[in-house]
Amino acid sequence: MRWVCSSPVLGADRVRPTNAMVRRLIGAPPHSDGKPTIVSLATEAGLRRNKLTRKHTDLKDLFYALAKVRIPVLEALPDSARAHVDKQRQDLARVRAQRDDLHGQAQLLGRIVQVLEIENSRLKETITALEQQVAAHASVPDLTCREPVRVSGPQMKRALERAEEIAALGMGAVDVSGLPWPVCEA
Repeated sequence: MRWVCSSPVLGADRVRPTNAMVRRLIGAPPHSDGKPTIVSLATEAGLRRNKLTRKHTDLKDLFYALAKVRIPVLEALPDSARAHVDKQRQDLARVRAQRDDLHGQAQLLGRIVQVLEIENSRLKETITALEQQVAAHASVPDLTCREPVRVSGPQMKRALERAEEIAALGMGAVDVSGLPWPVCEA
């Protein structure tokens, strides 16, 4: 709903302050803080304050008279309306506190996610390094598990060479007496 006064009796320079006065007095001032002051009325009208205090003093006096009459009506709200307003203010304060709390929790969760991502990348690097180590050890041929050989001179020579290879790997220093012997498949 828009309140516009365009009377030719008022004149073009008096229309904006009059419209602002009407908006202010009905409680719908979109351009000012809504206080019953000339500064607020001038802001609402888009004018400088001195236009109302020096040029349009009659509008200033009218505004103050109407504001003085209007203020007791606003203060004489019933108790139920005051209680409703107080409840809305409390609800607004509660919602703002919840918003601030949720904002803090969101920031904390963001930090936690960051730390977890760093830990995850470190774990992936560790897994990759361990997989490379396992692959390096798995590439060593199993010299203990070979197919059975005939007892002959050349075969005995190859068996002794295999034993030397195993000894060179340091297998003699490890106690393998408790381990079962590998079963070789032919």
